[in-house]
Amino acid sequence: MRSETMSNGRFAFKSVGGAIALGGAQIECCPRRRRGSRRDRVSSRVYAARDRVIAAPIILRERSRVEQDEKRSCGGCAVDADGAAAPRDGIGRRTFLAQSALLAAATALAACAGGDSPTAPATVSATTFTLSDYPALATIGGMVMVSVSGSPFALVRTDASTVVALSRICPHQGNTVNAVSGGFLCPGHGARFDATGRWTGGERTSSLQSYRATLDVTAGVVTVG
Repeated sequence: MRSETMSNGRFAFKSVGGAIALGGAQIECCPRRRRGSRRDRVSSRVYAARDRVIAAPIILRERSRVEQDEKRSCGGCAVDADGAAAPRDGIGRRTFLAQSALLAAATALAACAGGDSPTAPATVSATTFTLSDYPALATIGGMVMVSVSGSPFALVRTDASTVVALSRICPHQGNTVNAVSGGFLCPGHGARFDATGRWTGGERTSSLQSYRATLDVTAGVVTVG
């Protein structure tokens, strides 16, 4: 270690390794630089956290601005209620699902109501039938199947001077009833009717639609409508 002795005329100084010895006491001329205290380090972290808190709203505003710019530059895309982008000329996912549900419900209601099932005509054009062409009508209780104004009909001889004209369209769901012993039976749901068209059992519904019919025994004809 380097040692050097100096004097100012009154005192003798001895320098040893950068320190000065005076009267047996050693004085450090250039003390070692101390590290920052724990308090200083804590303060630095507090200031850094404060800066981040202050900068957070600014960062969020900038990010929101960028997102808005991207939406405006996407060619006019729309955003539906779920936040999903939808083409301007199309529909959103929620709108599509709602319309699909309505369509399914309408289809189900149409199925329950029978849809476009045939119904008995409200009126028919006057149509004449010759008894000789339908021998069954010559006797009481006789029944024949005919067509009137393009709709299926049944003519039933109920007594010596009366013929009943009935539509064969079942009032339940539009099936065409078939003749059975003592009346008619619907093949669709089993509704039963007597020879005069009155509902008697099976699927509950109204009676068969009847129409005005005139029997002219002398002329040997029946006119319906």
